[in-house]
Parts: sequence; C-alpha cells; structure tokens
Amino acid sequence: MQAQRVDEATTRLAAMAVAQATDGVLADPTDLTYDPATMADENGWPDPGKITDAAKALLDRKPHLASRRPSGNAGQGARTSPEPLDLAGLLRSRAG
Repeated sequence: MQAQRVDEATTRLAAMAVAQATDGVLADPTDLTYDPATMADENGWPDPGKITDAAKALLDRKPHLASRRPSGNAGQGARTSPEPLDLAGLLRSRAG
C-alpha cells in the first residue's frame, strides 16, 4: 500500500514537472513521456532544463505539437470612437 502511494506521488511529481517545464513549448504536455533516465538530475529529481530540452527535441521531429500562439489582432468590435450623440440636434432636424 505504501509503495503504491509512493509510485503515485512520483508519477504526479513527474507530470507536474513536465507540465511546468514545457509551458509555452508544447500545446499538450502529455505528448512528452517522462523518462527518468534522461530527464532527472543526479539525485533523481525531475530536471526542468533536461525536460525542456527533450520537449524541443520532440518538436524537431514533430513540429505540429508546438504550443500555438495567437497572431494578429484578437480584439473585437469597433475601433473608432463614435460621434457624440446630439439628441436636441436630432429632434431639430426631424422637426422641420
């Protein structure tokens, strides 16, 4: 039971490390499988630099996995200021 909890915690730690290290690099961090043999430091902890390097190597092979960045103007609506509304002038023009 204890060993299972340790394994679950290790898996969660690795997933969190991959998600953090690949933020802005991969669209979906689960595309990179954590490999402790190549992505851990000398103490066995996830190494963000090695994880990021592995993500970039993955993108060299599969560029469609890259994080997508919006381009262009994402704003909506009118861009110019409307003319001020003159209700009195509007009534005068309609009256005669």
